[in-house]
Amino acid sequence: MTQALGLALVMTLLLAAGMLANVVGAEPDDTVAVRLTAALTARRADLGASEQALGNLAADAIVAAVRADGKPIDCAVLPASIFGYDSLRYRDGVIPASGLSRSSLRSLVRFNLPIGVVAMTGAELQSLLESGVVEWPSGEFLQVSQALRVSIDLARRSVVSLSIAGQPVDLNATYRVASAVSLWRNWSGSRSTNYEANVAKLKLVDAFSEFAIRRSEIAPRLEGRIELIR
Repeated sequence: MTQALGLALVMTLLLAAGMLANVVGAEPDDTVAVRLTAALTARRADLGASEQALGNLAADAIVAAVRADGKPIDCAVLPASIFGYDSLRYRDGVIPASGLSRSSLRSLVRFNLPIGVVAMTGAELQSLLESGVVEWPSGEFLQVSQALRVSIDLARRSVVSLSIAGQPVDLNATYRVASAVSLWRNWSGSRSTNYEANVAKLKLVDAFSEFAIRRSEIAPRLEGRIELIR
């Protein structure tokens, strides 16, 4: 009897320890990793139609990841289809001002794809940006990094103004543009330009989450990177 009670006590303690281990293991997942100071939309309909703060943040994260590995880069573009969110927690796709855990943050970008760079002419970059509004607002709209400024005439589906780092884009010059490798696989532009895959140690989701966490606080706002002329 005493031996049986001793064994039962040991089993109870082991079970309790296992439960505690699960709680402790889950704790980092619920710990606030970054704070949002305003609501952030992750809806595909929004990211596929206009500049959005989430798109800005992710595109900037790609540039930072490439530069961290010592690679030259001029700008980054990201198709709206790579974004997502935790649909159980944020059913309407809008994340309110709050603290985000690492897992919630990582859910905002759907695919942990390698980052690739294409060396393309200014004319090809213009064509690429125009391809994102051919079926606007239901097409593959491109979010862009901080250095890039573009004005698009929606009636003509054409870029009317394009600059990088404050300088007008030279249609004949070469620029290094980063994105998820999926964009380059599907791109219908010239394939005579140079393509490099895996240009950063971090993949897309990793680069985005680490970039956001380093900031510790995100103040979502639009910066006029993309102007849509209706």
